[in-house]
Amino acid sequence: MTIDKKYLLDVLDLQQSVQADFIASEYRKKFYISAENQEIINPKLFGVEKITDKMALDISKITKNPNGLLMQTRHEDKYLLADEMRKFFKNEIEIDSWGGPLNILEFSPKGINKAYALKYLLKTMNMNSDDLIAFGDEHNDTEMLSFAGTGYAMKNASDILLPFADKQTEFSNEEDGVAKELAKIFL
Repeated sequence: MTIDKKYLLDVLDLQQSVQADFIASEYRKKFYISAENQEIINPKLFGVEKITDKMALDISKITKNPNGLLMQTRHEDKYLLADEMRKFFKNEIEIDSWGGPLNILEFSPKGINKAYALKYLLKTMNMNSDDLIAFGDEHNDTEMLSFAGTGYAMKNASDILLPFADKQTEFSNEEDGVAKELAKIFL
């Protein structure tokens, strides 16, 4: 599933007004990044050691629909910006936030989120959502925690996520909260 490339072009047009540090279009085996200052991009976000000029996003490379988009913004409230952008795009695509202090917005096709992927996996495994335990810390985990039989918000979770969780872990991501909670459940 992909996002129509018209949304990528629209987001690129909005780059200055949404205070984007970078916009990345992601494809199955590659990605392109629009950024004037490559040093501000954490290459680990993309699973690479270094951002190179070959990865630069320009209009000539937009020949097919991307699988998703990422945008890092300097906007003071990424949740408000995500909401404003959903309205701008008439809720035709998913726009969620993650990244803690990195202020990342993630754009994906309508209806595609972590819960969608887990539904597919559970169907393949002939299981149901009651069997599912999920952990999350950011707004892009809301559907997943709501869908899971038991949804945990991490100790360091965004306050926006807490209403979607059944429980909250005693430890944060940095404190190996998922591993410690699973040990309590299964050991």
